[in-house]
Amino acid sequence: MTKTGRDRVRDLESGASAAEPRSPLRVFARLGGVALDQLVTVSGGSLLLEVEGGPSAKYEAVVYRMDAGPWEPLEEVGETWRAELPRDSLAWGFHTLEIMAVDQGGQRGTVEATFRVRT
Repeated sequence: MTKTGRDRVRDLESGASAAEPRSPLRVFARLGGVALDQLVTVSGGSLLLEVEGGPSAKYEAVVYRMDAGPWEPLEEVGETWRAELPRDSLAWGFHTLEIMAVDQGGQRGTVEATFRVRT
């Protein structure tokens, strides 16, 4: 049975996919085409959130949340996971984006970025 995005979110939240840590799972992500580690300010319309597996990582599930809100699933498109974030849902000011991914071996990885929204 194929899991839905919501099933994957529940698994990640409950730790159902967790395995004993081997080495950190790197999560490579971009928001609006900018790498999260270089993100400072965003403005404009919708923002495309993209997460890609590294050379040896094939993700089983990827979720994100804004400002400690509920976890939302990203959609798998080939080897990239994507979600469209409507800019108008983010108030002016600073926001924190968290991404959690789990690979096929059960390894988890997270990445977080704080950025400012301008009008």
